[in-house]
Amino acid sequence: MNLFFWFLLLPALGYACLFVAAARYWTRWKPKDAVVVENPNISIAVVAAFRNEAARLPAFLEWWKNLNTKGYAVQFILADDHSSDGSGGLIRDFQQVHPDMPLKLMSLEEGMRGKKAALSVAISSSNAELCLLTDADCYGSVDWLQCMAASMLGEGRKMVCGPVCLEQGRSFLRRFQSLEHAGLVAFGAVSMRLGRPTMCNGASLMFYRHVWEELGGYEAHRHLPGGDDELFMRAVHRAYPGAVGFCKHPGALVHTAAAPNLKSFMMQRLRWASKGSMQGGAVRLFRSVLVLWYAVLLLSLPMLFRCNALLTSAVLGAWSLKLASEWFYFRSIASLFRIRVHFAELVSFQGFQTIYPLLIALARLLRIRFSWKDRAY
Repeated sequence: MNLFFWFLLLPALGYACLFVAAARYWTRWKPKDAVVVENPNISIAVVAAFRNEAARLPAFLEWWKNLNTKGYAVQFILADDHSSDGSGGLIRDFQQVHPDMPLKLMSLEEGMRGKKAALSVAISSSNAELCLLTDADCYGSVDWLQCMAASMLGEGRKMVCGPVCLEQGRSFLRRFQSLEHAGLVAFGAVSMRLGRPTMCNGASLMFYRHVWEELGGYEAHRHLPGGDDELFMRAVHRAYPGAVGFCKHPGALVHTAAAPNLKSFMMQRLRWASKGSMQGGAVRLFRSVLVLWYAVLLLSLPMLFRCNALLTSAVLGAWSLKLASEWFYFRSIASLFRIRVHFAELVSFQGFQTIYPLLIALARLLRIRFSWKDRAY
């Protein structure tokens, strides 16, 4: 019983300290103003791979068309991963209406498939000095490119990651995803700031093309459906310690859609989990301990109905530390990600937050196949 008591409280205390420390660091981290660099000799390739995004491409292309590219030589490259919904036709129509926009459409050959293959084809076709990646279901500020480039060049980085938020919406699942995703991105940003990058998002990512070529692109993990962002970032950090940064500027914020339903959400999380085998040992250990602690938290709830003061105080203490620290953390990061955080809503998320990682871990252990973009993995 004493062992159970401490296994509840000690991880809860560590969890709370981690969240509070991250929140305080985030609050004290003041971003620099974005500065337009008047240097047309610096070329930037803005790149996105897509598959069956016809519904979102019109808004996406308008965002690209309106981007502030002042001071740079910019080219736009879209790589089609065998779309079957007319996405390519939409882009060709857009090219005809806007012939002055330096937009190039590329298609994967037969035998090539996947986001990494599409990105590789697009990046390799460019002679730009810098590559700025996003996804074809995103939109953001007209100053996105300026903010990312200013952070990259002003801080002397080899790679810069930008903030990405999920559209919050009104449903329980969408609001949960928005909050969770913002928390993960902010944690990744703090880890970059501390020189120990852990995670990033490919919807807003800038790096030098020669670095991508030097490190072999995505070759080391091309067999995985995910990891074009995080695993490549880790490779950059290993080759150039301290050269990965985060652009903490509102103008760099990119918005993307949340998974519309539970099935899509689970498929997405399984895709993200597929890169776990190539993550660092410390990250895998932390994730495993966290999932185990979540399981213990769930199992501890029936203890509230037992007449044992020690167990009751341990359960209440653990859940109170978890909730209080998360509330403090999410309130601290809310302004940049433009999310609303309500304590009652945070409480309502707790059950799902602790259950779904256990289901994902079980699915990974059982090697359950999943589908993404109409493909099985």
